Amino acid sequence: MASYNSSVSVDKNETDQAISGTDATTVTAAEVLWDFNNDFDLVTSTFVTPTTGIFDFDMQIGIGSLTNVTAVEAAVFRVGTGPGGTDEYWFNVGKQYINIVDTDVHLSAYTRFNMVQGEVYAIKVILYGSSPSAVIVGDTTQTAWDFSFICDMTGH
Repeated sequence: MASYNSSVSVDKNETDQAISGTDATTVTAAEVLWDFNNDFDLVTSTFVTPTTGIFDFDMQIGIGSLTNVTAVEAAVFRVGTGPGGTDEYWFNVGKQYINIVDTDVHLSAYTRFNMVQGEVYAIKVILYGSSPSAVIVGDTTQTAWDFSFICDMTGH
C-alpha cells in the first residue's frame, strides 16, 4: 500500500459552463474541495495519477438548457495519449438519450479504474445532435466529481 492518501474532490462552485457542438468538452472545475496529494490541476481541470493502482471515481453532472440535443455522454479521457498528442477517449461513464420535451439531464456514475502512474485524465461531455448546445450546471449539488486511491498495483 502506498504511504500516502490520494483523494481529490472538485466542483464548479456555482459557475455554469456553456457548451456547443459535438466535440468533447472538458468539464472545468472551479473549486477544489480537497486534494490530499496535490494530484488535481485546477487550471487544466485534470487529474494526474500519482501511482499505478486502483482508483474510485464518482461523478454527477447536471446539464440544462438543452437545445437540439439528442443524447449527452460523459467520458473519461486520457490527456495527450491519442494520435498527434490529442486526448484519447478512454471510458464512457454515462450516456443518456434525450426526449424532445427534456430541457435538462443529470448524469451520475461510480466505478473503479486501474490507472497508471503519471497519466493525466479529464472528464469530458459530448453532445449529440444537429448544432447542439447546453449548459453544464454549476450548482454544487448538481456537478462535482472525485478520484480516490484504493489499492497499489505497482509491479503488477
